[in-house]
Amino acid sequence: MLKKISIGVFFLFGIILLFMVASIAPIDYSEIDQSPALKQTLNNMDNMKLETSIGNHELKAGWSRINITPQMPIDMAGYGPRGPYSSVADSLYSRAIVIDNGEKELVIISLDLLMFPRLVKEKIYNELQKTGFSKNEIYLSATHTHNGFGNWEKSIAGKLIFGDYDSKNVEFLVKKIVAGVILARNNLSKAEIGFQKIDAHDWVTNRLTGDYGIVDPFLRVIQIKKDNGQIGMVVSFSGHPVNLDADIWKLSRDYPGILVDKLEQSPTVDFAVFCAGMVASHNIKSDIPKSPERIQAIGNELSKKILSDLDSTKFSTNTTLGGSDMEIELPPSQLRITSGLRIRDWLFSAFFGPLQANIKIMEIGDILLLGMPCDFSGEISINNQLDQYSKDHGKSLFITSFNGNYIGYITADEHYASCQHDEIKSMNWVGPFKGAYFTEIIKRSIDKTTR
Repeated sequence: MLKKISIGVFFLFGIILLFMVASIAPIDYSEIDQSPALKQTLNNMDNMKLETSIGNHELKAGWSRINITPQMPIDMAGYGPRGPYSSVADSLYSRAIVIDNGEKELVIISLDLLMFPRLVKEKIYNELQKTGFSKNEIYLSATHTHNGFGNWEKSIAGKLIFGDYDSKNVEFLVKKIVAGVILARNNLSKAEIGFQKIDAHDWVTNRLTGDYGIVDPFLRVIQIKKDNGQIGMVVSFSGHPVNLDADIWKLSRDYPGILVDKLEQSPTVDFAVFCAGMVASHNIKSDIPKSPERIQAIGNELSKKILSDLDSTKFSTNTTLGGSDMEIELPPSQLRITSGLRIRDWLFSAFFGPLQANIKIMEIGDILLLGMPCDFSGEISINNQLDQYSKDHGKSLFITSFNGNYIGYITADEHYASCQHDEIKSMNWVGPFKGAYFTEIIKRSIDKTTR
């Protein structure tokens, strides 16, 4: 009997050991200049043709907001598994801006959700293609509120974190988004486009290194002025929308909702859409505890900064419109379990699905929008002077996160080995040196749009 038990224990130990060998591997610390994936991506970019047009030297723009609040409580998305929301603090929206130069039209869509869901993105591509938009002409983002709803992801991890996949919920979202795009297109009128960058350093902090850490402190605003006097805006900011406690199970747009509401309630702005900026490693800086009052204060003060600086917007006569949905090659996933070990890609893919990455490239005159497939850190932008690099190439840079794919957090590379924050330990899914990886791709994207 004892011999049988010993054999069984040995056999079980062997199975465990075999599983560990099959599922755990060393983290790849190879420098990016040794990365075959990056070399392939840059080679693909060299051969990529960006679809651009100057049109008939006149821009038109239209916009819309469509309520996407579910008709009954469904699971929340943000802060991990939480179940159905208990009430609605404020309604959630899909907002769209269509811009047309007579030959080409582009659309910017942002949702009041944690991210732009991957499966919704795929269906949106199909539906909007029927109306004349290619995927190269569709720019996606989200406000990144942690008090939105879920039930839109099929992967095992997605179902655990965001609630079971609900096809009716996805179809509801797709129908609303498409209706909003068509409404925006039907409201086109002549417009001019401008850009401004406003310092708001007193409202943002680096949550990895504290108040003295490097942050991207800027509100970035694309202003659209119609010939009938109406003004629309696309706004981004790096502060994370996590300003309600996780035990508050109410739908809320967090501070981006208050920000756009205050802009639209002013006598000068008719429409605003918020796209999460370079939010990785960035938190809102405020002495007010997490609460509705904190959200109100943030939205109020950020809107004041924008409204007080409206007259400084510089408008361009450049009517170039261009777009691309550029796929990016990635090495195998590297969800780490210690500083030197990671889960193998097959196991990661079984739970999360395979990593897929792209960058949305959109030109609107002298403005270059880059949509990232991740929580992208503004610390990377500041460290590498990406705004200045873009300016030297005649462009104003507007980087946003959550473009319909998601590969985790991309933060400054110097934090990888030393920082114990969750966004480094458990939410970096692609391993070390990916800040430098994406910096190279961003610079090449800027080069590609320079004529």
